[in-house]
Amino acid sequence: MSNIIFNNIIHHNCFIKDGFVVLYNFFEPDFIEKLKNLYAQSIPNTNYSFYTTQWIPDYNYKNKISNSIGLIINERILKLVNNYQNIFAYFMVKHGQDTSFSHAHQDWSIVDESKHISINCWLPLVSVKENNGAMKILPKSHLKYNNPRGTDIKNSMYDHLEILKTEKFITLNLNLGDLLLFDSRLIHATSDNITNTTRVAVGSILKPTNAKVFHYYNKNNKTENIELDNDFLLKYSFGQNFYDFLQQNYEKDIY
Repeated sequence: MSNIIFNNIIHHNCFIKDGFVVLYNFFEPDFIEKLKNLYAQSIPNTNYSFYTTQWIPDYNYKNKISNSIGLIINERILKLVNNYQNIFAYFMVKHGQDTSFSHAHQDWSIVDESKHISINCWLPLVSVKENNGAMKILPKSHLKYNNPRGTDIKNSMYDHLEILKTEKFITLNLNLGDLLLFDSRLIHATSDNITNTTRVAVGSILKPTNAKVFHYYNKNNKTENIELDNDFLLKYSFGQNFYDFLQQNYEKDIY
């Protein structure tokens, strides 16, 4: 993994060392307004106080949102990186007085991380601070807790929860137009939204254009992987049984 990820070498070095980089004032107000309007036109019918549009079990709905977000942000973001593509984009919504989804976690592995690095992008559509759902990250955790993550796999970070409680998480106070990019292995969370205003953020997942998409799972206490397509996260919905999903969408049975 010696490839240069970011075209700006300072951004690249910070990303490799700390697992993230923040680009302040990256998007102009008109970009943010387009994203706000898109969100307002596509609010799903759900009772979750926190949700991402990835959770919605409607492929066409998710695909439309992902493509629409991509049309707004891809040209700008993809110029930052060397030979990456956006495979999924979505909204993350944290309504006022929500404290339901603030635990530290890592996202699933979607590529072979011994060869490639996937990138999570996070763009708030309101200014965020500790009191309304700001992103909290643990710098350098991508280097320590870097085992594959997926279905029924015991995550190595959970063996160290007491230690993690003593670690110094950074709360990123971001303004409109600021962009966070972080290694998918980085431990992160969001603070509680104790305000009465909904916090909306845009997320997107980037992978190297030459990297295959994988999902990792536990089979007989051994970590296995299966190659899937770029639409995997559009087809899969939060809470869905992964093994049933494979049979229904790929006609594959891994057991």
